[in-house]
Amino acid sequence: MQVKYGQTLRQAISAAASSDCIVDLNGTNVWIAERVDIPAGVRIINGAIKFSGVASLILTEDSSALEDIYVYSQGYSSNDPIIELVNTRNASLKRVKVDGFNNRKSVVCRTKAYDTVIDDLDILGDLGWGLLFNDSVQEQGADYRIFDTKNYHDEPLGSGLTISNYKFGNMNSKRAGDGLEINCPDHGFSNITINGVEIRKTNATTANGIGVGIANCTGVRAKNVTVRNAALSGIHFEKGGDHIVEDFYIENAKRAISIGHTDGTTFRKGECVNSGKWLTAYNTLPTKPAAANCVLEDVTFRICTENGIMIANAEKFILRRVKLEGYCGSESGSLIKLYQEHPELSGVTNSLIEDLQISSVDGTTKPDTLINVENSPGNKIKNIFVEGYDRTIKVDGNIIQV
Repeated sequence: MQVKYGQTLRQAISAAASSDCIVDLNGTNVWIAERVDIPAGVRIINGAIKFSGVASLILTEDSSALEDIYVYSQGYSSNDPIIELVNTRNASLKRVKVDGFNNRKSVVCRTKAYDTVIDDLDILGDLGWGLLFNDSVQEQGADYRIFDTKNYHDEPLGSGLTISNYKFGNMNSKRAGDGLEINCPDHGFSNITINGVEIRKTNATTANGIGVGIANCTGVRAKNVTVRNAALSGIHFEKGGDHIVEDFYIENAKRAISIGHTDGTTFRKGECVNSGKWLTAYNTLPTKPAAANCVLEDVTFRICTENGIMIANAEKFILRRVKLEGYCGSESGSLIKLYQEHPELSGVTNSLIEDLQISSVDGTTKPDTLINVENSPGNKIKNIFVEGYDRTIKVDGNIIQV
Protein backbone atom coordinates (compact mmCIF):
# COMPACT_ATOMS: atom_id res chain seq x y z
CA MET A 1 0.00 0.00 0.00
CA GLN A 2 1.09 3.60 -0.58
CA VAL A 3 1.17 6.24 2.12
CA LYS A 4 -1.91 8.38 1.67
CA TYR A 5 -2.07 12.16 1.90
CA GLY A 6 -2.29 13.21 5.54
CA GLN A 7 -1.44 9.74 6.79
CA THR A 8 1.43 9.32 9.25
CA LEU A 9 4.05 6.65 8.81
CA ARG A 10 2.74 4.90 11.92
CA GLN A 11 -0.76 4.81 10.45
CA ALA A 12 0.52 3.44 7.15
CA ILE A 13 2.49 0.72 8.95
CA SER A 14 -0.57 -0.25 10.99
CA ALA A 15 -2.65 -0.56 7.83
CA ALA A 16 0.07 -2.54 6.03
CA ALA A 17 0.45 -4.98 8.91
CA SER A 18 -3.16 -6.06 8.36
CA SER A 19 -2.95 -6.22 4.55
CA ASP A 20 -0.03 -6.70 2.11
CA CYS A 21 2.75 -5.81 4.63
CA ILE A 22 4.41 -3.31 2.24
CA VAL A 23 4.53 0.43 2.88
CA ASP A 24 5.45 2.17 -0.41
CA LEU A 25 6.55 5.77 0.08
CA ASN A 26 6.22 6.22 -3.69
CA GLY A 27 9.40 8.30 -3.94
CA THR A 28 8.17 10.96 -1.50
CA ASN A 29 9.49 12.43 1.76
CA VAL A 30 7.87 11.35 5.04
CA TRP A 31 8.69 13.34 8.18
CA ILE A 32 8.69 11.76 11.64
CA ALA A 33 9.34 13.29 15.07
CA GLU A 34 9.02 10.19 17.23
CA ARG A 35 9.95 6.56 17.46
CA VAL A 36 8.38 4.42 14.74
CA ASP A 37 8.30 0.62 15.12
CA ILE A 38 8.35 -1.64 12.07
CA PRO A 39 6.67 -4.91 13.09
CA ALA A 40 6.96 -8.45 11.80
CA GLY A 41 6.76 -8.84 8.05
CA VAL A 42 6.42 -5.12 7.23
CA ARG A 43 8.71 -3.67 4.55
CA ILE A 44 9.04 0.09 4.06
CA ILE A 45 10.24 0.83 0.54
CA ASN A 46 10.96 3.51 -2.04
CA GLY A 47 11.32 6.96 -0.47
CA ALA A 48 12.85 9.20 2.18
CA ILE A 49 12.24 9.26 5.93
CA LYS A 50 13.35 12.52 7.51
CA PHE A 51 13.53 13.27 11.23
CA SER A 52 12.11 16.54 12.52
CA GLY A 53 12.97 15.69 16.13
CA VAL A 54 14.53 12.94 18.20
CA ALA A 55 13.01 10.18 16.09
CA SER A 56 14.13 6.61 15.48
CA LEU A 57 13.23 3.62 13.34
CA ILE A 58 12.91 0.29 15.19
CA LEU A 59 12.90 -2.98 13.26
CA THR A 60 11.24 -5.68 15.37
CA GLU A 61 10.36 -9.36 15.24
CA ASP A 62 10.54 -11.47 12.05
CA SER A 63 11.38 -10.19 8.55
CA SER A 64 10.93 -6.45 9.11
CA ALA A 65 12.79 -4.42 6.50
CA LEU A 66 13.81 -1.11 4.98
CA GLU A 67 14.45 -1.13 1.21
CA ASP A 68 15.39 1.71 -1.15
CA ILE A 69 15.14 4.22 1.69
CA TYR A 70 17.00 7.45 2.43
CA VAL A 71 17.07 8.33 6.16
CA TYR A 72 17.98 11.84 7.26
CA SER A 73 18.64 12.59 10.93
CA GLN A 74 19.08 16.27 11.76
CA GLY A 75 21.15 17.75 14.57
CA TYR A 76 19.06 16.55 17.49
CA SER A 77 21.04 14.98 20.32
CA SER A 78 19.97 11.58 21.61
CA ASN A 79 21.48 8.39 23.00
CA ASP A 80 19.04 6.37 20.91
CA PRO A 81 20.29 5.02 17.58
CA ILE A 82 18.86 6.27 14.29
CA ILE A 83 17.94 2.70 13.24
CA GLU A 84 17.78 -0.14 15.77
CA LEU A 85 17.21 -3.88 15.49
CA VAL A 86 15.22 -5.19 18.46
CA ASN A 87 14.68 -8.92 18.96
CA THR A 88 14.66 -9.58 15.21
CA ARG A 89 15.01 -12.59 12.97
CA ASN A 90 15.63 -12.25 9.22
CA ALA A 91 15.48 -8.46 9.40
CA SER A 92 17.08 -6.61 6.49
CA LEU A 93 18.36 -3.25 5.32
CA LYS A 94 18.74 -3.13 1.54
CA ARG A 95 19.79 -0.10 -0.51
CA VAL A 96 19.54 2.24 2.47
CA LYS A 97 21.37 5.55 2.91
CA VAL A 98 21.74 7.22 6.32
CA ASP A 99 22.54 10.93 6.31
CA GLY A 100 22.49 13.80 8.78
CA PHE A 101 24.64 15.52 11.40
CA ASN A 102 24.72 14.48 15.06
CA ASN A 103 26.54 12.13 17.45
CA ARG A 104 23.94 9.37 17.26
CA LYS A 105 24.88 5.85 16.29
CA SER A 106 23.52 5.00 12.87
CA VAL A 107 22.47 1.32 12.95
CA VAL A 108 22.59 -0.65 16.20
CA CYS A 109 21.67 -3.99 17.75
CA ARG A 110 22.01 -4.33 21.53
CA THR A 111 19.15 -6.75 22.23
CA LYS A 112 18.95 -9.76 19.88
CA ALA A 113 19.18 -10.28 16.13
CA TYR A 114 19.38 -13.53 14.19
CA ASP A 115 20.17 -13.95 10.50
CA THR A 116 20.34 -10.26 9.67
CA VAL A 117 21.01 -9.07 6.11
CA ILE A 118 22.70 -5.73 5.42
CA ASP A 119 23.00 -5.11 1.67
CA ASP A 120 24.07 -1.79 0.13
CA LEU A 121 23.98 0.33 3.27
CA ASP A 122 25.74 3.71 2.95
CA ILE A 123 26.22 5.81 6.08
CA LEU A 124 27.36 9.04 4.52
CA GLY A 125 26.40 11.80 6.92
CA ASP A 126 28.36 13.66 9.59
CA LEU A 127 27.73 10.84 12.05
CA GLY A 128 30.24 9.31 14.45
CA TRP A 129 29.23 5.67 14.39
CA GLY A 130 28.26 3.30 11.64
CA LEU A 131 27.00 -0.27 12.06
CA LEU A 132 27.27 -1.51 15.65
CA PHE A 133 26.34 -4.85 17.25
CA ASN A 134 27.23 -4.63 20.95
CA ASP A 135 26.34 -6.78 23.97
CA SER A 136 28.78 -5.29 26.48
CA VAL A 137 26.97 -4.32 29.66
CA GLN A 138 30.30 -4.16 31.47
CA GLU A 139 31.58 -1.51 29.08
CA GLN A 140 28.33 0.41 28.49
CA GLY A 141 26.57 0.19 31.87
CA ALA A 142 23.96 -1.99 33.59
CA ASP A 143 21.02 -0.45 31.69
CA TYR A 144 22.58 -0.68 28.25
CA ARG A 145 20.59 -3.72 27.03
CA ILE A 146 17.23 -2.66 28.44
CA PHE A 147 14.62 -1.91 25.79
CA ASP A 148 10.99 -1.13 26.77
CA THR A 149 11.64 -2.45 30.29
CA LYS A 150 12.96 -5.83 29.07
CA ASN A 151 16.58 -6.49 29.99
CA TYR A 152 18.51 -8.68 27.54
CA HIS A 153 21.77 -8.68 29.51
CA ASP A 154 21.68 -12.44 30.21
CA GLU A 155 20.98 -13.39 26.59
CA PRO A 156 23.30 -13.72 23.60
CA LEU A 157 23.04 -10.99 21.01
CA GLY A 158 22.26 -13.65 18.39
CA SER A 159 24.09 -15.10 15.39
CA GLY A 160 24.12 -14.87 11.63
CA LEU A 161 25.00 -11.55 10.00
CA THR A 162 25.53 -11.02 6.27
CA ILE A 163 26.99 -7.70 5.18
CA SER A 164 27.59 -6.74 1.56
CA ASN A 165 28.37 -3.43 -0.15
CA TYR A 166 28.60 -1.50 3.12
CA LYS A 167 30.01 2.04 3.16
CA PHE A 168 30.73 4.41 6.01
CA GLY A 169 32.34 7.78 6.57
CA ASN A 170 32.20 11.48 5.83
CA MET A 171 35.54 13.12 5.02
CA ASN A 172 34.45 16.38 6.70
CA SER A 173 33.30 14.77 9.94
CA LYS A 174 35.21 15.13 13.21
CA ARG A 175 32.84 12.97 15.27
CA ALA A 176 34.47 9.98 16.97
CA GLY A 177 33.30 6.42 16.37
CA ASP A 178 33.88 3.16 14.53
CA GLY A 179 32.87 2.29 11.00
CA LEU A 180 31.81 -1.34 11.50
CA GLU A 181 31.95 -2.92 14.94
CA ILE A 182 30.74 -6.30 16.19
CA ASN A 183 31.62 -6.13 19.88
CA CYS A 184 30.29 -9.06 21.92
CA PRO A 185 32.55 -9.63 24.94
CA ASP A 186 29.71 -10.82 27.20
CA HIS A 187 28.17 -13.64 25.14
CA GLY A 188 29.88 -13.80 21.75
CA PHE A 189 28.48 -13.81 18.22
CA SER A 190 29.01 -16.26 15.36
CA ASN A 191 28.66 -16.71 11.61
CA ILE A 192 29.49 -13.32 10.12
CA THR A 193 29.90 -13.02 6.35
CA ILE A 194 31.26 -9.78 4.91
CA ASN A 195 31.74 -9.11 1.19
CA GLY A 196 32.39 -5.55 0.15
CA VAL A 197 33.18 -2.87 2.76
CA GLU A 198 34.43 0.67 2.19
CA ILE A 199 35.33 2.72 5.25
CA ARG A 200 36.16 6.24 4.12
CA LYS A 201 37.15 7.79 7.46
CA THR A 202 36.90 7.27 11.22
CA ASN A 203 37.77 9.65 14.06
CA ALA A 204 39.10 8.79 17.50
CA THR A 205 38.76 9.46 21.18
CA THR A 206 40.70 7.07 23.45
CA ALA A 207 39.31 3.82 22.04
CA ASN A 208 37.21 4.75 19.01
CA GLY A 209 38.30 5.24 15.44
CA ILE A 210 38.43 1.62 14.24
CA GLY A 211 37.54 0.91 10.63
CA VAL A 212 36.38 -2.70 11.07
CA GLY A 213 36.43 -4.11 14.62
CA ILE A 214 35.44 -7.64 15.70
CA ALA A 215 35.53 -8.71 19.36
CA ASN A 216 34.75 -12.14 20.86
CA CYS A 217 33.17 -13.50 17.69
CA THR A 218 33.72 -16.75 15.82
CA GLY A 219 33.49 -17.64 12.17
CA VAL A 220 34.08 -14.31 10.42
CA ARG A 221 34.59 -14.57 6.67
CA ALA A 222 35.45 -11.21 5.13
CA LYS A 223 36.37 -10.32 1.54
CA ASN A 224 36.90 -7.11 -0.40
CA VAL A 225 37.43 -4.85 2.61
CA THR A 226 38.82 -1.33 2.08
CA VAL A 227 39.62 0.99 4.99
CA ARG A 228 41.05 4.48 4.56
CA ASN A 229 41.83 7.20 7.11
CA ALA A 230 41.23 5.15 10.28
CA ALA A 231 42.20 7.14 13.34
CA LEU A 232 42.96 3.93 15.26
CA SER A 233 43.06 0.46 13.65
CA GLY A 234 42.13 -0.30 10.08
CA ILE A 235 41.04 -3.86 10.95
CA HIS A 236 40.98 -5.12 14.54
CA PHE A 237 40.29 -8.60 15.95
CA GLU A 238 40.05 -9.23 19.69
CA LYS A 239 39.34 -12.57 21.40
CA GLY A 240 37.29 -15.21 19.60
CA GLY A 241 38.72 -16.79 16.47
CA ASP A 242 38.28 -18.83 13.29
CA HIS A 243 38.45 -15.72 11.09
CA ILE A 244 39.56 -15.28 7.48
CA VAL A 245 40.06 -11.89 5.81
CA GLU A 246 40.91 -11.88 2.09
CA ASP A 247 41.44 -9.23 -0.56
CA PHE A 248 41.79 -6.23 1.73
CA TYR A 249 43.31 -2.75 1.39
CA ILE A 250 44.16 -0.42 4.29
CA GLU A 251 45.53 3.10 3.80
CA ASN A 252 46.45 5.87 6.22
CA ALA A 253 45.60 4.12 9.52
CA LYS A 254 47.29 4.64 12.87
CA ARG A 255 47.60 0.83 12.99
CA ALA A 256 46.84 -1.08 9.83
CA ILE A 257 46.04 -4.38 11.57
CA SER A 258 45.71 -5.12 15.29
CA ILE A 259 45.14 -8.53 16.85
CA GLY A 260 44.50 -9.34 20.50
CA HIS A 261 44.04 -12.78 22.08
CA THR A 262 42.44 -14.47 19.07
CA ASP A 263 42.86 -18.12 18.15
CA GLY A 264 42.87 -18.66 14.41
CA THR A 265 42.87 -15.41 12.44
CA THR A 266 44.09 -15.37 8.83
CA PHE A 267 44.83 -12.33 6.66
CA ARG A 268 45.40 -13.27 3.04
CA LYS A 269 46.02 -11.28 -0.15
CA GLY A 270 46.06 -7.71 1.11
CA GLU A 271 47.93 -4.41 1.08
CA CYS A 272 48.55 -1.87 3.86
CA VAL A 273 49.88 1.56 2.89
CA ASN A 274 51.01 4.62 4.91
CA SER A 275 50.42 3.37 8.45
CA GLY A 276 51.75 4.49 11.79
CA LYS A 277 52.24 0.81 12.63
CA TRP A 278 51.89 -2.08 10.20
CA LEU A 279 50.67 -4.74 12.62
CA THR A 280 50.38 -4.94 16.40
CA ALA A 281 49.63 -8.05 18.44
CA TYR A 282 50.49 -7.01 21.98
CA ASN A 283 48.18 -9.51 23.78
CA THR A 284 48.78 -7.83 27.12
CA LEU A 285 45.92 -9.22 29.25
CA PRO A 286 47.39 -11.79 31.68
CA THR A 287 43.94 -13.29 32.40
CA LYS A 288 43.35 -14.11 28.72
CA PRO A 289 45.07 -16.78 26.59
CA ALA A 290 47.80 -15.69 24.24
CA ALA A 291 47.06 -15.07 20.58
CA ALA A 292 47.60 -18.24 18.56
CA ASN A 293 47.36 -19.71 15.09
CA CYS A 294 47.39 -16.38 13.28
CA VAL A 295 48.52 -16.21 9.65
CA LEU A 296 49.57 -13.37 7.36
CA GLU A 297 49.99 -14.68 3.85
CA ASP A 298 50.61 -12.78 0.60
CA VAL A 299 50.34 -9.40 2.33
CA THR A 300 52.28 -6.25 1.38
CA PHE A 301 53.04 -3.48 3.88
CA ARG A 302 54.26 -0.16 2.45
CA ILE A 303 55.50 2.81 4.50
CA CYS A 304 55.14 3.00 8.29
CA THR A 305 56.13 6.01 10.37
CA GLU A 306 56.35 4.47 13.87
CA ASN A 307 56.75 0.68 14.06
CA GLY A 308 56.60 -2.24 11.69
CA ILE A 309 55.24 -5.61 12.85
CA MET A 310 55.19 -6.08 16.64
CA ILE A 311 54.09 -9.40 18.17
CA ALA A 312 54.16 -10.38 21.86
CA ASN A 313 52.63 -13.09 24.06
CA ALA A 314 51.75 -15.29 21.09
CA GLU A 315 52.32 -18.72 19.63
CA LYS A 316 52.07 -20.35 16.22
CA PHE A 317 52.11 -17.13 14.20
CA ILE A 318 52.94 -17.53 10.52
CA LEU A 319 54.20 -14.75 8.26
CA ARG A 320 54.51 -16.21 4.77
CA ARG A 321 55.22 -14.36 1.51
CA VAL A 322 54.99 -11.01 3.25
CA LYS A 323 56.53 -7.90 1.66
CA LEU A 324 57.82 -4.99 3.75
CA GLU A 325 58.65 -1.78 1.88
CA GLY A 326 59.66 1.64 3.13
CA TYR A 327 60.12 1.45 6.90
CA CYS A 328 60.23 5.03 8.27
CA GLY A 329 60.28 4.33 12.00
CA SER A 330 63.07 4.73 14.51
CA GLU A 331 66.64 3.83 13.54
CA SER A 332 66.87 1.91 16.81
CA GLY A 333 63.79 -0.12 15.90
CA SER A 334 63.22 -3.09 13.63
CA LEU A 335 60.83 -4.07 10.88
CA ILE A 336 59.64 -7.14 12.78
CA LYS A 337 59.85 -7.59 16.55
CA LEU A 338 58.97 -10.79 18.43
CA TYR A 339 59.23 -10.07 22.13
CA GLN A 340 58.03 -10.37 25.72
CA GLU A 341 55.86 -7.40 26.70
CA HIS A 342 56.58 -7.77 30.45
CA PRO A 343 57.70 -10.57 32.83
CA GLU A 344 54.19 -11.83 33.58
CA LEU A 345 53.64 -12.65 29.92
CA SER A 346 55.40 -15.01 27.54
CA GLY A 347 57.23 -14.02 24.40
CA VAL A 348 56.50 -15.49 20.97
CA THR A 349 56.96 -19.24 20.46
CA ASN A 350 56.59 -21.90 17.76
CA SER A 351 56.15 -19.30 15.04
CA LEU A 352 57.41 -19.10 11.45
CA ILE A 353 58.62 -16.32 9.18
CA GLU A 354 59.36 -17.49 5.64
CA ASP A 355 59.70 -16.11 2.13
CA LEU A 356 59.90 -12.57 3.48
CA GLN A 357 60.81 -9.73 1.07
CA ILE A 358 62.24 -6.53 2.53
CA SER A 359 63.15 -3.43 0.53
CA SER A 360 63.82 0.24 1.16
CA VAL A 361 62.66 3.26 -0.78
CA ASP A 362 64.26 6.70 -1.07
CA GLY A 363 64.11 8.68 2.16
CA THR A 364 63.20 5.77 4.44
CA THR A 365 64.94 4.80 7.67
CA LYS A 366 67.59 2.10 7.94
CA PRO A 367 66.97 0.39 11.28
CA ASP A 368 69.62 -1.38 13.36
CA THR A 369 68.06 -4.77 12.67
CA LEU A 370 65.52 -6.21 10.30
CA ILE A 371 64.11 -8.73 12.78
CA ASN A 372 64.50 -8.49 16.56
CA VAL A 373 63.72 -11.57 18.68
CA GLU A 374 63.62 -11.15 22.48
CA ASN A 375 62.77 -13.87 25.03
CA SER A 376 60.98 -15.79 22.29
CA PRO A 377 62.35 -19.33 21.79
CA GLY A 378 61.42 -22.03 19.30
CA ASN A 379 60.74 -19.89 16.22
CA LYS A 380 61.93 -20.41 12.64
CA ILE A 381 63.05 -17.74 10.18
CA LYS A 382 63.95 -18.75 6.63
CA ASN A 383 64.17 -17.42 3.07
CA ILE A 384 64.60 -13.71 3.76
CA PHE A 385 65.18 -11.55 0.66
CA VAL A 386 66.62 -8.09 1.37
CA GLU A 387 67.24 -5.02 -0.80
CA GLY A 388 68.70 -1.75 0.52
CA TYR A 389 69.21 -2.77 4.16
CA ASP A 390 71.93 -4.44 6.21
CA ARG A 391 71.01 -8.10 6.50
CA THR A 392 70.85 -8.38 10.29
CA ILE A 393 68.75 -10.25 12.81
CA LYS A 394 69.04 -9.70 16.56
CA VAL A 395 68.32 -12.59 18.94
CA ASP A 396 68.32 -11.68 22.66
CA GLY A 397 70.73 -8.85 22.00
CA ASN A 398 73.10 -10.76 19.74
CA ILE A 399 73.49 -9.59 16.15
CA ILE A 400 73.39 -12.28 13.47
CA GLN A 401 74.35 -11.48 9.88
CA VAL A 402 72.22 -13.39 7.37
